[in-house]
Amino acid sequence: MFRFLIFCALLLVVPQQGWTLATGDLTPEHPPDVIRRAKSAEMFKYMNQSADPCEDFYQYACGNFAKHNPVTEDNPAIGIGEVLSEKMNARVRGELETDYPTDTKAYKNVKNFFKSCLKIQHSLDEEYNEELGEVVSAFGEMPLLVGDSWREEDFDWVKVLAQMIYKTGQELLFNVMVLPDFSDNTINRVIFGEPRLPMQNPEVYTGEAFADSRERIIEYSTYYLHNYFGVNESMATQIAWEILNFEIALAHGMDDPKAGHQPSEVFTLMDMDEVEQHYKDMGDLRQLIHDIMGSTDIDEVYVQVSYLDHVRDILKKTPKRIVANYLFFSYMADYMVEPKTEDNEVVEYCIEKTKSYFYKVMDNMVYRKYIPQNTERTLYQIWRELKTAFLDILYSPRLDWIRDDTKKEAVEKLKQMKLKILSYEHPKDVEDVEKMDISDQHFVRNIDEIRRTKGDKARAKLNEPPKALQMGAEASTTPYYNPFENMVYMPVSFLQPYYAWSTEFPSAYNFAFLGFFVSHELVHGFDNSGRNFDAKGNARNWWDATTDQVFRERSKCFINQYKNLVYFGHHLPEMPSQAENIADGGGVRLAYEAYLSWYRKHAQDDERLALPDLSSYTHKQLFFVSYAQVWCSNYAEIYIANQLADTHTPNQLRDIGPLANFDEFAKAFNCPEGSYMNPSNK
Repeated sequence: MFRFLIFCALLLVVPQQGWTLATGDLTPEHPPDVIRRAKSAEMFKYMNQSADPCEDFYQYACGNFAKHNPVTEDNPAIGIGEVLSEKMNARVRGELETDYPTDTKAYKNVKNFFKSCLKIQHSLDEEYNEELGEVVSAFGEMPLLVGDSWREEDFDWVKVLAQMIYKTGQELLFNVMVLPDFSDNTINRVIFGEPRLPMQNPEVYTGEAFADSRERIIEYSTYYLHNYFGVNESMATQIAWEILNFEIALAHGMDDPKAGHQPSEVFTLMDMDEVEQHYKDMGDLRQLIHDIMGSTDIDEVYVQVSYLDHVRDILKKTPKRIVANYLFFSYMADYMVEPKTEDNEVVEYCIEKTKSYFYKVMDNMVYRKYIPQNTERTLYQIWRELKTAFLDILYSPRLDWIRDDTKKEAVEKLKQMKLKILSYEHPKDVEDVEKMDISDQHFVRNIDEIRRTKGDKARAKLNEPPKALQMGAEASTTPYYNPFENMVYMPVSFLQPYYAWSTEFPSAYNFAFLGFFVSHELVHGFDNSGRNFDAKGNARNWWDATTDQVFRERSKCFINQYKNLVYFGHHLPEMPSQAENIADGGGVRLAYEAYLSWYRKHAQDDERLALPDLSSYTHKQLFFVSYAQVWCSNYAEIYIANQLADTHTPNQLRDIGPLANFDEFAKAFNCPEGSYMNPSNK
């Protein structure tokens, strides 16, 4: 799924009226003409019309963006993701700081947690440290706290880990969870594999380019160990490195997200006797799984064998003291507060902390108060146009290389694919929050309550109807496609008006911006990952051998194209999985064709086909400029390594790559064959 670090909407100068207006300040009360002029002026000022659109369309569409949006130490990344998050946080803050008589129990709990976070920022004292000590002692002795009196022969990592995960559902050393069977989503299975590490991408732990990131982790860990656990600073640094090095060792055994492996390639279904026998020298993993799930009625589990084999080797050569410190310290991460000095920093920190646990309720707060009633109608109109356009493409001569039986399966999958707004309006979406008892005074106790609820919920899934894995808090910031449900999800943040869409904007803009994000996710259902799942969300190979081979050959073209693109002097890494590039290229084509279909049916009745400052552009050119400005961004140098490590291509190349492959773009801007944006070989 993908993160969007794209374009920022800041102050707009509207010269025709002699006044300034920020896009973020637009409201439904503003007249349509004011809204359209504001967006028009914003788009115009970010463009560099002295650039040749046929040689570098990013410079043409976004060449002045960095000038208007300089990065700073406090604001090192500027893109649509940051802008939407900032606007969401401002709206959420208003809701969190205001109590209403109509607040539900869930709303009250979330607001209480936010208040307890603000309070603890001003109470990081001895009492707080004592509370942390009580949390640690619930699982035995932590070596760094008891020193030489710690006895490694008394430490049973299986027992300690089982207790920790049972209580919290936390991903710690392993991820032990319940999911629908990959091949038959009518039954549940226990999954036993790698966890998601704090820095998430394994390459951040292993890559040379991320040495600075690892140093920052050491600084934070040293601070926590010294100030919250009472360890002298020299010893704290040593232990911080031991913990990080252990985590680095774990990362070396994790699946490479760039490889695009499918569940069947990563997991092996094993019965519990096999698990016990294969890992008998590691510990009693049968007991570990039974204790975590609170049930002995588990006969088979999906095991990530490569990762478990790797962990077994690590545990053999790692002192138990380091393993114990790692487990205890990692377990305590949720309780440890990052101190802030400025009031605004405290509030921002507590909003993010609250969001990490209660993102569903917070998104619902914004949805109810700020998302216009016509939003769903607009979004689903675009969705219907996209599905119709994709169906037309499937039946067109362009896809004659797909054989009839495979095409029939593709059509059925498309027909059954659904779109859902993550508004969390259904009571079941927040019922676990309703049941909590959250205080506005006791931060540590609140974390206990949250984690207990999470642990109970994780175990309960074993005996509940199968439910597909959801993305989690990240779903609040990015649209995504869930192959296990054949469902596209749209977050509330992207539906905030005047950024990705507005009923007052030309449809060319709405299809190019919001429509692209939706179509990108729709195409994920048919890329080199999504195509391995059928219409019902089961992992199944429904592609015939001939069509499959043609698809693989065509994917090689993407690999060759993108590995030759250069970003800040670095060639893009060669990635076996081209899922994101396929979704970008297919997404912009699909959004364009859906827009043209809309245009043919409705243009004569629509007065909003152009924007004031961009009236000289044809409606097709406006579509491509709007799409290009999706990727306008400005990043500090420290972000380059992160962008190159991502499965997504860096933003400016997400303009260049897809549009250079698209003949309709070249026609719209009269780009001669052989120009950079219209190469002879596509």
